[in-house]
Amino acid sequence: MRIALINGSAVPTPPWTYGSEIFTGQLAGQLAAHGHDVHLFAPGGSLAPAGVHLHYTPQGQGQIVPGLDQYVVQVYRSVLMRCDVIHDLSGSVSVVETLAGTPHVPPMLYTRNGIDFNRPRWHRQNAVVLSQAARVCAVTGQSAWHGAEPEFAPYDQSPGTLPYPQVVPYGTNSRFYHPSESGEDRMTQTALYVGRPHPSKGIDHILALAAIRPDWRFILAWRPLFADHRHWDAYYHQEVERRDLHNIIFYRLPEVNHHAVKRALYQRATCFLQPTRYIEAFGLTAIEAMMCGTPVLLSDHGSGPEIVEKELSGFTRSTHPFAVSEWADALERIPRLDCPSIRERAVTRWDMEVPTQAYLRLYERLRNGKNW
Repeated sequence: MRIALINGSAVPTPPWTYGSEIFTGQLAGQLAAHGHDVHLFAPGGSLAPAGVHLHYTPQGQGQIVPGLDQYVVQVYRSVLMRCDVIHDLSGSVSVVETLAGTPHVPPMLYTRNGIDFNRPRWHRQNAVVLSQAARVCAVTGQSAWHGAEPEFAPYDQSPGTLPYPQVVPYGTNSRFYHPSESGEDRMTQTALYVGRPHPSKGIDHILALAAIRPDWRFILAWRPLFADHRHWDAYYHQEVERRDLHNIIFYRLPEVNHHAVKRALYQRATCFLQPTRYIEAFGLTAIEAMMCGTPVLLSDHGSGPEIVEKELSGFTRSTHPFAVSEWADALERIPRLDCPSIRERAVTRWDMEVPTQAYLRLYERLRNGKNW
């Protein structure tokens, strides 16, 4: 089967540190390993997995730019039209929307990755979402910011609805993300966050948690690549100094070898924190941590309850400001969890082969003339 995968213009695949583009690249490699003819459309700086044809597109410097995503259709239309299936994983879904209704266009589907299910869409057919929480938002028209704190109200836009979105959660490379092989012990009472520096990710919640648990260390690992990242990075450094939080450690992910460094942080942390304040469609960094045998402590809304197996892989808690003490109590229970079994169950649920097979079934469904 000849398959087109659209990465989108925001960042390359794999991305510099974190992001859904990790999944796009891994899916391309997995499909190619199964013998399919895979064409990946991704910005400059991208790297093609073995056996994958890479077609370069413009780079949006971290921003979703529909015009840049449409470049794929303008320049590579002949390649796209020769494919058996077109799978748009970009934030704008511009390729699917641009080609919708075109005579003789190959079957198309798209994945609403991240929080982009909050964005209005004209093309409603053949959508895939990442979790049951995202599906609820898609079929009801509820935004990803529904019920969030008041400062996020401007983002609470009605995105319209999708009639029959399929759910295919992300996976990750279980051969790359694994427990430490060096014999290094895990750090005691050390909680790790890996992701964007932004209030929507619950960083203020982590600072509040650090204030009431001075006996724990909290590592905030990120790389401020873009203007909004740099703004919030500076803000949180100032906040930590203002609050005199000596147990907050900022860790800047390096420009080179960042994925291996990120893996080493997962391997040594006592637990991974992700107190996201919006309805996050998935938590890719959370399953990366679990592949390393690391317990997770996630928000009790969005995809968190679908990822966490309570009392087995971690816990979920409310991100309401008055609920910080509940997170502090959960930290006490984390060391009782069995790290090897966390890894074992994560491989069963989240190895890349799981979503790969799910997408292959959807591709065949489309090729047989069946839509949803």
